[in-house]
Amino acid sequence: VSTVVIFGTIAMFLYPIMFRSGILSGLDNTQVAIYTGSTLHEVAHVAGAGNAMDPTDSLDIAGTATITKMIRVMLLAPVLVVMGLALSRLRTAPSASASKSKITVPWFAFYFIGIICLNTLLQYLTGAATVKEIPLNGAIEYVDTFMLTMAMTALGAETSIDKFRQAGAKPFLLAALLFVWLLVGGYLLVSGQKLALRANRREAALLLLSGTAMGVNWILLFEAYRYTTVSVATLSYYFAPVLVTAACPLLFHERLTGKQIVCFVMSTLGLVLVIGVGGFRGVADVRGVLFGLGAAAFYAAVILLNKFIRSVAGIQRTFLQFLAAIVILIPYVAATGGVSLGMLDARGWVCLLIVGFFHTGVTYCLYFSALRELPGQEVALLSYMDPLVAVIVSVTVLGEPVTAPQLAGGALILGFTLWNELPEKK
Repeated sequence: VSTVVIFGTIAMFLYPIMFRSGILSGLDNTQVAIYTGSTLHEVAHVAGAGNAMDPTDSLDIAGTATITKMIRVMLLAPVLVVMGLALSRLRTAPSASASKSKITVPWFAFYFIGIICLNTLLQYLTGAATVKEIPLNGAIEYVDTFMLTMAMTALGAETSIDKFRQAGAKPFLLAALLFVWLLVGGYLLVSGQKLALRANRREAALLLLSGTAMGVNWILLFEAYRYTTVSVATLSYYFAPVLVTAACPLLFHERLTGKQIVCFVMSTLGLVLVIGVGGFRGVADVRGVLFGLGAAAFYAAVILLNKFIRSVAGIQRTFLQFLAAIVILIPYVAATGGVSLGMLDARGWVCLLIVGFFHTGVTYCLYFSALRELPGQEVALLSYMDPLVAVIVSVTVLGEPVTAPQLAGGALILGFTLWNELPEKK
């Protein structure tokens, strides 16, 4: 219940952001409504997201989304009865097979269907054009809103950090995986897109390989953060564009210009300053830099592999690569002792939820929305704000040490990589 409330609340804010930023532009208004009503669990979350996207229901998103969710609730009645019968037979002992076994009847689902029938009958008897014109409908809606608010408050009251600690990380991880499956898989189903990979098995293999590299990249990057400072790990990681520049002549037969050669040499010199000059706290720092470089190598592999993939659409590509990355991450998390959520205090939980919602959900929505509007060159230039902010936060907020030669090396890496991205003057 707690995970449903958390991820449902995140989606209630995330879906309107996706709608207004153009991420859902591949769907028409009816499809957006069906997507919302099909992939959000709670009625309140569907109503909240639908009304945020279409406050006046002029686009018929809010109403259609709620109806879609109501149809799901109606289907609970037969599904739960069939599941109850099946489970009852499984639990019945062989010696007691002749006796009648009791099943749990989901009366709430049948009550819900009964109210629908009553509402339809009242509309017919009163001759109302719409449900809203039925007498006393306004009063009923006020009572309904109050009861729904109380129900969601009760769910929130049942959500506590202690319950997360008792349950451990597995339910939270499972809920996160299901959330991603619904988010992306639901979009593919509603939009009618098919994963046409049989026609090109080579690109399917490259997609899975790229997703694997993405997962290893994340593992190595966060290992780098464990062993060295955020600034040093980030500067090492941003050596990836240099690796891509060096690999392109070999893989794609692209000629290096004099400017690219200078940028490659000076960026490599900057990496030497970051790695080889004093200021390390010991072997741990060296290990952190090596993990950062490993992450850069795998990130470069992701970029290079995607250059070979041409016939797979963007969202399908993201979906498959993300699934491959999950397959890599799950055994890593299990092998390293899992996620110790029980060790988090209230402040840690707040930080975790902020990172999950804002720095992952909202930020990636804004980022991919910007990719649709900005020129590629401008996106590349603005991406260098990432390591710059990381270094500033590392030194000023976290108080992590950084030496002058390391700063100089970072400036060389970022400066010459940035110069390499700038267009030539004609």
